[in-house]
Amino acid sequence: MQKTSDVVKEGDVVKVKLVGLDNRGKIKLSMKAVDQTTGEDLSKKQGGEAPVESENA
Repeated sequence: MQKTSDVVKEGDVVKVKLVGLDNRGKIKLSMKAVDQTTGEDLSKKQGGEAPVESENA
């Protein structure tokens, strides 16, 4: 599994999907669930939820 810092650098602009909140209020986001060019939700095309890419928000 890649670290977030291996994929994006601070200041990069990316599109993400909110995939959940835990009981501590931590936000879970996924870049894999969103087409980075169009912003389209890819999980709807795949018929389900895309895997969570990072638990670090």
